[in-house]
Formats: sequence, structure tokens, C-alpha cells
Amino acid sequence: MVTKALWLSAWLLLFGSKFGGDQSWSVVDDRVMGGMSQSQMDVMADGIRWSGTLSYEQNGGFASMRSTWNPGCIAGMKAVRMRVRGSSDEFAFRMSSSQRYYDPVAEWKFKPTGEWAWLCFDLEASEITVLGRSTGSKLDPRDVAKIARLGFMRKSGDAGPFWLEVSALEFE
Repeated sequence: MVTKALWLSAWLLLFGSKFGGDQSWSVVDDRVMGGMSQSQMDVMADGIRWSGTLSYEQNGGFASMRSTWNPGCIAGMKAVRMRVRGSSDEFAFRMSSSQRYYDPVAEWKFKPTGEWAWLCFDLEASEITVLGRSTGSKLDPRDVAKIARLGFMRKSGDAGPFWLEVSALEFE
């Protein structure tokens, strides 16, 4: 399922049907590699709800939703604020500069609550991972301009149902 989001500026991404927009996001789960996890996105008036079931069966173990390919989408930015709520599972906000799944990505882990909250972090605090394993390094500020895809992933913790609602991503 594809949903829409609207770029109001290089700094603010609002989700939800009341904003219309033309920025597509989609789900990609471990089923692309034979796993059993599955998720879907539902458009709400003020955001999107991403929900599903994480499964470790058949070498699975991840569910994700991500933006379309948009090189330079956060060039010059130093921090992100996101308005989220969700199950108390661990999620990762991810930023990619390569379309190959096995290349390094920058990610920041968080655990939402069932209540709406603004979570903030410096992009330089993002951990670099390769196939889910930490490299021990952080995102180099010079590499922010290379980011071309944003996304969320659920990949660790207990198998079972999860949900995450996102209403805004604000970069500064």
C-alpha cells in the first residue's frame, strides 16, 4: 500500500490525508527474502498508522516502511523531530544513501509510548549499521547531503504484533 505525505519545505514532512501531498511511502518486509513478517500502512487524517506482525520464522525478522528515493532530501539538516506514538516496541528511524540493502545505513532507535510525543535527535547521533549490525561509528555530517531515503524499521525484540503512528518529521 502506498500513502502520501507532503513536503512543505526542506524541513517539514507532514503525513495524512488532510495534507494531500505527493511524497509516496511504502512497506517492505522480510517476505521479500522468504520471511513471514507482514505489515501495512493506513492513511489517517493527521498521519499514517503502520502496523503488522514481526516474525522470526523462515529467517525473517524485519518489517519496514520507507520513502521513495529522493537524493539530497535532508541536505544541510542537523537534527530531526518526529511526532509519533506506538506500541512500546523498539523501532529504528533509518536514513539511507544507497539503494542496496547491504550497504551501511544511519539509524536511531527509539521506543514510543501509546501517547503522542515529539522525539528529537541530532543526525550525527545516528548509528551506522550494516545488515542490522553496528559498525561502531556515527553519521558523518558531510554524509547528510547524500541521504536519499527515510524510513522506519521494526527488527528487534519479541515477535508479534506492533504499531506505530507518525504525523510529522521536522528537520532543522
